[in-house]
Amino acid sequence: MVERKPTMKFKRSLKSNTYGEEFKKQMNIDNFKKQNLLEEHSDDLEIINIESSEITKLLKSLPNEIQKKLYILTMQNYWKIKTLETSVRPMYHDYISYIEKQKAKVFYDNIHFMHLECNTIEDTKEWIPGCQCDFCLNNPMIKKKYKQKIYDEMLKDNTLVPYEKCVHCYDDNYWNSQFKLNYIDIIGTNEYYFIIAHTIFNPLKGGERTIYDQIKDQDSPLYFSNELISSL
Repeated sequence: MVERKPTMKFKRSLKSNTYGEEFKKQMNIDNFKKQNLLEEHSDDLEIINIESSEITKLLKSLPNEIQKKLYILTMQNYWKIKTLETSVRPMYHDYISYIEKQKAKVFYDNIHFMHLECNTIEDTKEWIPGCQCDFCLNNPMIKKKYKQKIYDEMLKDNTLVPYEKCVHCYDDNYWNSQFKLNYIDIIGTNEYYFIIAHTIFNPLKGGERTIYDQIKDQDSPLYFSNELISSL
């Protein structure tokens, strides 16, 4: 009979979640309205100052053809400089960069996609085999014996069913897969094969214990104290 995971309670609440706060502020419609209002007043004042300047009066005294040529030349030079100096980075760049860094934790740190801080808050997290996030590694409510039981089931029966139960997903989902496979079909033949493109998530990370690990584990029947080990 599969051991049930005990009910977990956390101090963190939905109200204290600050995920995406900076991006939400940027997209606040009131901020757009204020910025547009400031720009309109700023443009009006700038036009008044330009029209009253001495150089404007001198330019207006020139023939129309010369004014047109000066305007074209000035605008060409302006946009050359403006294009080089002005950042073309969109306002959502920082947010996209943040999401990409979060996704990288799946491949490099073996943190499950659902446990990225942009996906799931602490209150709703459940332990996932192999996940290296702080919740899965250090939550005292999740007993080591329960974790090892799930790992042993997967290793003994060579199955990922216990892992699929923990993530509540049984279909062919990219983020729940161990590997990204590429299908290779040899043209003109009936032969084909798969190659591993890259590793995605390893649900067995931390589950394979060596004899030495079991000797050092106080909950293991093979446990030896440090004093006994040093006397051997």
